[in-house]
Amino acid sequence: MQTALKDLFKKLDLSEYLSEFQSLLARPKSIFLEGDAHLHFKRITALAKSEFKAPPSLKNLDTELMHLSKQGILHLEQCFEFIKIGLYFKYLKSLKFEVELLSWLEKIVIEPDLLEICAQFNEKGELKEELDERLINLNLSLKLKKEQIKAEFKKLAYSKALTPYLIDTQTHFVNNNEALLVRGGFNHIVKAQVIARSANGGFYIIPFSVESLNNELSKLENEKEAIYYEYAKA
Repeated sequence: MQTALKDLFKKLDLSEYLSEFQSLLARPKSIFLEGDAHLHFKRITALAKSEFKAPPSLKNLDTELMHLSKQGILHLEQCFEFIKIGLYFKYLKSLKFEVELLSWLEKIVIEPDLLEICAQFNEKGELKEELDERLINLNLSLKLKKEQIKAEFKKLAYSKALTPYLIDTQTHFVNNNEALLVRGGFNHIVKAQVIARSANGGFYIIPFSVESLNNELSKLENEKEAIYYEYAKA
């Protein structure tokens, strides 16, 4: 049936339209609804008469569902994909739809435990730091450490001793690292690790002073991830 409809859409030159329509869906899936077409039409018509926000983008959760069926532990970002579904249906159930549509939504039960978990996340899918004093302290430490790294790059970029070797004063992002771009001979002024070469023969470097701060930053981020893992297991 679906193959026949696809062939029909192709003959009617609707393939591009359907492709654009599918891009509006929360996640990739068939546009063909199984079940009572008459009932689907009535519900879609009821939705068309109302204004509501579009569902958030979601990933396919087949892998996560299989993982859960085997008593596995999901990362928080994976958990948040499920939470987005719960929050969206909570939002839909709060709207004033026609009776028939409301009766359908009432059949979708959102467990209180799920709503309690939903309340623990912010809009970015991160745990709210007020849940745990350790998160508050770590987030503050992370902010200060990032400011230290920024200040260290700025100090080096405007150092009189290093100025003759600097190709520019920007902080470059190379191989997932922040770096300075310098000419040969820089090693007489600053001890650093070369992480890449530029097209014009320059060197992208991470000064050891910055590398030390980066290591401290990574340690803080690992501590934060360990707390996240605690909550993911709970």
